[in-house]
Amino acid sequence: MKSLHLLQARYADSPIAIGSSREIILTKCRNMMRVLTRTRHIQPQTLHALDKIRDELSRSQDRKSIFLLEARAAHIYWQAYRIRIKAPSDWKRIHPTATDPWNTALNIGYTILLQKVRKQIIQAGLDPELGILHASRVHHDALAYDLMELFRQSIVDAAVIRLFSRVRYSHEQDPQLVIKQMSRRLAGICLFRHMRVTREKTIALEIERFKSAMMKQQVYRPTNIRL
Repeated sequence: MKSLHLLQARYADSPIAIGSSREIILTKCRNMMRVLTRTRHIQPQTLHALDKIRDELSRSQDRKSIFLLEARAAHIYWQAYRIRIKAPSDWKRIHPTATDPWNTALNIGYTILLQKVRKQIIQAGLDPELGILHASRVHHDALAYDLMELFRQSIVDAAVIRLFSRVRYSHEQDPQLVIKQMSRRLAGICLFRHMRVTREKTIALEIERFKSAMMKQQVYRPTNIRL
């Protein structure tokens, strides 16, 4: 266990971790585009802007530029995502103190996802506080935040879209409905590297792939998982 922790620390401080971080955010941006392409009224320029950011990301060489490009992508994404969840035109993504139903649902979903990712990281024998992109510090699960980026759109954002397609939720704003929708989404079947598994299982499988790349001191390249 100690040798694995040292290996993880060495990996986090290596130039290889920059490449892995870049691949994670590239995957996140691709998943953003997949969510938005299911929107009837999506503007072609929105997808073009995200595609341009992905092109810039592929050439980024440091964490600061990766974070800046991710922030640009997020700004574009949330503006378009608002249409999918039927939020008001002045809606903005806010966390963690949001009180509106849309942000509240997203925050609940991300909390559940973070817990799932953290649990699988620990089961894989890795330190959830030792990240490669988010800053590592005590009592901050940096690696869990890093790896949950891979599942935000496919699990949480998709679940919230489905939730707000139900008029009942918009009126009741019941957190239990968010939890139930997340459970259904996690239990749903998807294709992972030619295997049919639950979306929750993909979290464990992908973390094992990250661990394998880390142990080999290689750039981690996330699996292309369909929404």
